[in-house]
Formats: sequence, C-alpha cells, structure tokens
Amino acid sequence: MELKEMKELVKKEGNFKSRMYKGIRYEIVRYEHLGHLCGYLHYIPKNDEERDAIDYIFHRGITYENDGVIGFDCAHAIDLSPKKIEMAEKFMLGTPTLLKPEYRTMQYVEDILKRTIDKLVEDKSNNQESDYKWDFEQLEQIKDQQKEQSKENAINEYAELLYKEDYVVVSNERMQELKLKEKMLGKLTDGMATVLKEVEGVIIND
Repeated sequence: MELKEMKELVKKEGNFKSRMYKGIRYEIVRYEHLGHLCGYLHYIPKNDEERDAIDYIFHRGITYENDGVIGFDCAHAIDLSPKKIEMAEKFMLGTPTLLKPEYRTMQYVEDILKRTIDKLVEDKSNNQESDYKWDFEQLEQIKDQQKEQSKENAINEYAELLYKEDYVVVSNERMQELKLKEKMLGKLTDGMATVLKEVEGVIIND
C-alpha cells in the first residue's frame, strides 16, 4: 500500500471506535504520534487459560492490561503507519522489507477483537453446558437416593406393623391381614422378610 493511499484510508477510518459485541465492549484507538491502532477489550480474564487464549489471538500478544481493560497494539516491527514511514524517511532509516510489514487497518483490529470475544463466549458456553450436565447427573443420583430412602422407609413401616406385637394365636381375619401385609413386605424386600412363620395357631371363631 502506497503512503498516499494509506493516509487516505487512515482519514476515512477515523481515530476511535467503540462497540458492544456479545455482551463485551471493545474499543479501537489510534495513537496519533505514530498513527498506529490499538485494540482493547473491557474484560478481566477469569483464569490463566482465558488470559492465554486472549494472548494467542491478539496481534503480537497482550501489550496492555490495567483497570479491567486488556489490549494490544499495532506498533511492532512488522507494522506500518503513515507517520512511521515518514519518520523512517526523514531519518533515512528505511523500511524493513525483510519483515514484510503491513498497515493494520481498523477492520483488521476489529476482526481480532471480535474473534477473541467469540472464543471467550464459546468457552464460557461450553463450561456452562458441562455444569448443566453435571447438575443433571447429580439430580438423577439424588432422585435415586430418595427412591431408595422411600423404599427403605416403607419397609421399616410395614416391618414395624408386623413385628410390633408378639403373635401367638390369631383370628382368621387377623391372619389374612398379616398375610396381605407380609406379601407387601415380601415384594419390597424381594421375599427375604417373613414373620408369619412365628404364628403358631389360628382361632377359628374370634
């Protein structure tokens, strides 16, 4: 890109842009002493993994981090700006063509910021899905535990009814009642519980 074309683009782009994207604010600022752009996110990394992800996506990594803002700049050796070219020509420094430097446009910086936000939001969403899955599995375990507890309570209740008296001789009516209760207890305990064997006799007429 020629210097004249670059200056026209810089003028067209402006010096500042601020937007909300997926709940996170980003800003692009031009530093006029060199004319390069810097990109910022109003975001505090939650952990080292998030910070590493941001550092990886940012152009040449994180170069600013303070007061809840994290950012990068486009003033590296591989970056160009109109004033940087003018200063190089003025002091006869030349442009390091070996590094193939480029002017980093407003669109370039904005794309990086949005890509970083996409990554942060995607990771957050994945973590939430894992949490929901864990919560669902835990809920199922709790339901199973409650089911077992209810079964145990029912067994104890029927066992208490059957064992609370010392049955030696009972009426036919009482024997039928006991058989019904024992049948229910047997179903709950897979046939392992029985008390009627302790009954010794039946009164024909009660």
